[in-house]
Amino acid sequence: MEFRRFLDTIEAAVPADLEIHLILDNYATHKTPAIRAAGEAARYTCISPRSARQWINSVERWFALLTRSSSAGRAP
Repeated sequence: MEFRRFLDTIEAAVPADLEIHLILDNYATHKTPAIRAAGEAARYTCISPRSARQWINSVERWFALLTRSSSAGRAP
């Protein structure tokens, strides 16, 4: 229930023309049928790495991309 309220808050706050990308852990709350249906019906792209280590690797890759892009003077 709390996670659904969180999604509703994000949905209301983000302009309608933008996509919403969420990085989720494997917590069971994120996998309920109601949450999956909400994610599929909305403009969410959900990323669920298989393990905590993979999540950290994904974040590190993203920051490396940002660093390289900002060093080159362009957006990622």
